[in-house]
Amino acid sequence: MIPKLNVFTRSPNNFDSFTFKLFLKILDKIPVPSTAFYTHSRLLDSTFHPFKYLGEDDTRYKEDSHFFFKEKIENNLNTEIISIGIKDHLSGSNYEYTAKQELVEYLKELFKKYPNNKFILFTSLEFLETCLNEPNAYIVRWGGDIVNQLNEYKNVQPIIEKNFDSPYTYVSLNRHPRPHRHLAVALLHALNLADKGLISWLSENRNGFHWQGLLETSNLASTYYLGLDKFQQNTNLISDSFDIYPQGRSGNDNAFNFNNKLSNYYKNTFVEIVAETTFKEPTLLLTEKTQNAFMGCNFPIFISTCGTVAFLREMGLDMYDDIIDHSYDNITDPIERVYAAIYNNKELLSNNNNTKKLWKENVDRIKSNAAFFSQTMYDFYEHRLTTDFDKALRNLK
Repeated sequence: MIPKLNVFTRSPNNFDSFTFKLFLKILDKIPVPSTAFYTHSRLLDSTFHPFKYLGEDDTRYKEDSHFFFKEKIENNLNTEIISIGIKDHLSGSNYEYTAKQELVEYLKELFKKYPNNKFILFTSLEFLETCLNEPNAYIVRWGGDIVNQLNEYKNVQPIIEKNFDSPYTYVSLNRHPRPHRHLAVALLHALNLADKGLISWLSENRNGFHWQGLLETSNLASTYYLGLDKFQQNTNLISDSFDIYPQGRSGNDNAFNFNNKLSNYYKNTFVEIVAETTFKEPTLLLTEKTQNAFMGCNFPIFISTCGTVAFLREMGLDMYDDIIDHSYDNITDPIERVYAAIYNNKELLSNNNNTKKLWKENVDRIKSNAAFFSQTMYDFYEHRLTTDFDKALRNLK
């Protein structure tokens, strides 16, 4: 006899305290035998490496630490309804600048290959429906990395006590040197804004954008290349490190990193250039980077997927539209979007005294946004997940 629910899982990391529990909870609503898979997107890549076991006590699922998840899925499509939960973005595992969503194409082919199965796809991405719309697949949105550490972030305190003697106006954090971060940092240098803020850079490599093709056709190319030259000569960058966690703590402990490292940057700045994980892709992955900007109590400017600001507004956040020029959020050309985000907000990024004044005048709004991340955000995602799932079940009948 087929069990009502058989779940195969590989955990993204041991800090997913939100989506995995919701995943198991909501699957109980399926009225017939079903099979479910839960995985990090990397396990659907051809370059597999194991992740730490989540350690849940629920006995309904089992974990196999040495398999490619594509094979595991196709070998276990033994019920009509198949639920697949995928954490993280679907753009491949490299950091090259690309709009290609490799795993979206894989999922399209999977759904077409098995037309008699009905798939419920749980995704970390916003806007996935714009590029995946198969008749036997139903999308359920459950939130990206931004919801991973529910318990840990509830103990994070917003950075309200700022250093008003700080000479710095903004912070730009660039851990993984993704090309859109490279562009943003180069532009800060080209516009003579580098000394107005704190800029971190992890990689020793400051050469090349992986964007040459796009820059060759852009009238902004000379500006970016000028900035790249200045960036390569800057000796005042914050030197980042891969080893940011002490012995005994697991990687991706973003709440720990916020409290023990990033908080000092936030105390000394008032604006953040938030370079999210996704940028060129039509889909959006919101991560702790967005959460940190609001908990750090800074005015946010986003180097992110087109539509990011509009989505955050929809969630219920105050995006300070009277203070920040967010018109860049609608610009589809990636080179122009980076330029508009920074150039149109030069005054906010550079006028230290006026930006501090604006911060003081709007501190109640800033506090309200920070409070959103203690509970309201999780309520938003849980309610939407339930709504999406109930709609999927109605369509399955």
